[in-house]
Amino acid sequence: MVEIEIADSQKIVPLRRAPIRRLVHQVLRAEEVTSAKIVLAFVDNEVIHRVNRQHLQHDYPTDVITFPYESHDADVVGEIVISTEFAAQQAPRFGHTIEQEIMLYIIHGLLHLVGYDDHDAGDARQMKRRQEQLLHDWNGPVRAPSKSKPTPKPASRSVKSRPKAPKRGSKGPA
Repeated sequence: MVEIEIADSQKIVPLRRAPIRRLVHQVLRAEEVTSAKIVLAFVDNEVIHRVNRQHLQHDYPTDVITFPYESHDADVVGEIVISTEFAAQQAPRFGHTIEQEIMLYIIHGLLHLVGYDDHDAGDARQMKRRQEQLLHDWNGPVRAPSKSKPTPKPASRSVKSRPKAPKRGSKGPA
């Protein structure tokens, strides 16, 4: 069973919850995850800046921050904090709609929760390829932003290949 909670404290982008839920289900199914508890928190740059500073000691807004949690109730448990304001700023730069950019951030966060990492170049390439494939499956061919993005995507785990069974832990945000 997959449980999805959507928290929306931002006023920048009106969210369509049904497509967001469908995307989460599609990505988890593609990653062979059968039980999950996912919280998606949609915020503005001010809030994500505060979260980034408090949890990662990075003093700037970013696109997405993932918090994996440990649980015996589900294979994957975590929270994904997404700045819709950041998405609105970045989407034109990469030729995306704002919705495509937000969906990319959701996919990115979910991949972190199932064990992907982007700390080193090889892992980042593998994660980007998977991210692009999942976004393509969702929405047709759309290029994911390259790592030349002005703001890094912090991660907490290093995985050389996609794990058969997702690893969970409370090591901190990804």
